Amino acid sequence: MSLQDQTFKKINKQYTPLSFFANPKDEAEFFDYWKRYSKRMIEAQDPSLVKKVSRLFKSIEKEKNDDLFVKDLEIKKVNDLIGWGVFAKRKIPKKTILTHYAGIIKKDRQVSNKNRHVFGFTGTEKLKNWVIDSESVTNMGSLINHSKNGNVEAMEYYDKKGPKIVFETIRDIEKGEELTYDYGEGYWKGLKEKPR
Repeated sequence: MSLQDQTFKKINKQYTPLSFFANPKDEAEFFDYWKRYSKRMIEAQDPSLVKKVSRLFKSIEKEKNDDLFVKDLEIKKVNDLIGWGVFAKRKIPKKTILTHYAGIIKKDRQVSNKNRHVFGFTGTEKLKNWVIDSESVTNMGSLINHSKNGNVEAMEYYDKKGPKIVFETIRDIEKGEELTYDYGEGYWKGLKEKPR
């Protein structure tokens, strides 16, 4: 059992290094759309971002884990109210790609409104119908907590294998500092709790 598997077992989740489809019909429908509409989205990306991110995803596919992504990160309990969070094990410079958000790719309507472990895509109207559900199967990306004054930015990244959510530092991160990003107003709609 890998270190990642052990860590996620401790917090009652199953580790996955990459997002995947649990339903073959959903996968076929998604990639039928993706083949037709993704080229323009892929070509419009910043070449420096593509270079950084593609190298990391090639490593994940080869090694079958995302250790290269998360080597400078660790999961720790924040407190009983918030639960777990992701922290820097060393100083991390601005503009570093840290990790990505992994889980099961589903249609938005297949996910319960009570499930708060979901990240939606925004690239096109059709893409907005799909989400990554990390409620039970995930990686470190889904454990990055919310803050209005976050130190990380979530960005969509596109390649031929589909869209991905990656996290990049927006300033230097100090050793021991918790990673956070702004979940956006849509996340908090209908919730009793308020953003911090």
